[in-house]
Amino acid sequence: MLEAAMSSFRRDIGHPLRFVCYASLMGTALYPLAACRVADAYTTESPEVKKMVAAGLRYLEQDDYEPKDDHEQLGGKCLIGLAFIKGNATSTHPKIVEAVKECQAVVEAGIPLREEKQTYAVGMAIIFLCELDPQLYAREIKALLEYMQGLQKEHGGWGYAYRDNGDTSMSQYGVLSSWVAKNKGFVVPGNNIQRVAGWFLRTQDPSGAWGYQGIDPGEGKSASQKETSPSMTVAGAGSLLMCAHFTGNIRIKQETTVEGVPEAFRLVRVTSKEVKKKMESESQDGPLSAKLDMSRLRAAVDRAGAWYQANYDISWQPYTYYYLYSLERYQSFLERTGSGASRSLNWYDDGVEFLQKSQKENGSWESRLDPQIDTSFAILFLTRSTNTTLKKIEYGDELRGGRDLVNKRVVDGRIVEDQFTRQANEVLQILDDPDNPDFNRLVGSSQNLLLAKGSKPGPKEVARLRQLVAGGEPEVRQVAVRLLARSRDLDQVPTLIYALTDPDWRVVCEARDGLRFVSRNFEGYGIPNQQDNERRHAAIKKWKQWYTTLRPDAIFND
Repeated sequence: MLEAAMSSFRRDIGHPLRFVCYASLMGTALYPLAACRVADAYTTESPEVKKMVAAGLRYLEQDDYEPKDDHEQLGGKCLIGLAFIKGNATSTHPKIVEAVKECQAVVEAGIPLREEKQTYAVGMAIIFLCELDPQLYAREIKALLEYMQGLQKEHGGWGYAYRDNGDTSMSQYGVLSSWVAKNKGFVVPGNNIQRVAGWFLRTQDPSGAWGYQGIDPGEGKSASQKETSPSMTVAGAGSLLMCAHFTGNIRIKQETTVEGVPEAFRLVRVTSKEVKKKMESESQDGPLSAKLDMSRLRAAVDRAGAWYQANYDISWQPYTYYYLYSLERYQSFLERTGSGASRSLNWYDDGVEFLQKSQKENGSWESRLDPQIDTSFAILFLTRSTNTTLKKIEYGDELRGGRDLVNKRVVDGRIVEDQFTRQANEVLQILDDPDNPDFNRLVGSSQNLLLAKGSKPGPKEVARLRQLVAGGEPEVRQVAVRLLARSRDLDQVPTLIYALTDPDWRVVCEARDGLRFVSRNFEGYGIPNQQDNERRHAAIKKWKQWYTTLRPDAIFND
């Protein structure tokens, strides 16, 4: 143990900022060294990282993406759009808008993609739309999710349509897209996750690695896998960790370290009767959490971690940047579980240094894929894409305050409930009665408000909603704006434009999204999520101009 510690010391002591933990070697015990995390030289806020991300995004802006076939048309555009989302671009950025239009066109056409690699394309589209705006694009996300679930094979994995076996690479995108959608409030059958977790467990090589095309020996057996690699190993282990989080077997637990950083995930036992009941509803044969063998899963992840550390290669070929995106996802989960041998690797620093050397003068990266695809993957690594998503997910008893969060999730840092479906007149009755038991639920989760099928505000409801937009409490105004927008009635546009002048920016954003929804102009006119009065005034002027092209006799009372 001492020899291993000294070897690590000799390897890392020369790296800037990495010597801070080694003072513990002066003591008689080695436990402080094992417990102390070596300081990272780079973070997403490091100037070197920001410079690379900015150069990569400039390249993606300036170079038109020309895919080789239809699945790359959808998947490639969504991957590029996701890179801009993680790079903090606004929803009106041309590359994001282009990806949205591609998603909508594919959904409208019934998703007519080539069967060979459609799992990648559909999975990336789900991830992109969920990260962009899960409420605005709920219809498209649901259609894509349903299609993705239909692609899952009987054994649990995803793969090429013309092959019976599963594909580790494709299966990780089946899991990733399902996990992202679940955490955005969409319904994903729990049995699908249990099945794919079983497939990953059965197709792990005895060494701990995973291969490209999984060889499934059947339950209770093992088989050597072909083409094992670091890329497929982090894909397999990362997917198992996502499955465990999906089922509630691991959760985020907000514990503060001395540096103020949340420790995050801990393995937990599901004891809540409400949680068990929720999981039973997802599985006809009993609780999904009970069907996922966590001792077996933990052992599989530990074997993968040991194999990966022994075979660690930050610049693995040939699909290097695709691999780096999988690596960031895997390591982000490990950081929040506190488990896995490869957690001790300085993988992010090594990745940053590798990307500094391999970035071309025009800002791109390239391996065996299209340079725009490789560049997007590199940006997702540098921006810690999965880590930023995990930070938005808050589970843990201390956050609940004793309340059950089975039907709740986090939106912009607020705990809100999942879909709230009512008739239009019922919503108004609740809004007009603060003592109604559903009042707080409604105003606290306006983004999840859905009108019952076939329901829309009538003349009386519309008149009352207009009154509420003008004079209710901020939360009530936000709900009223959303309800008016969901009517898709062009007569309500002047009221929505009026709501853009609201002093509460939540209401302004609701009105902005409502106008985009009613007009089908998803680019909008540039109102950001953060308050910016100059851009707001410019957008109001443009929305008025747009409306007068439809209603020339419209009069706005400023």
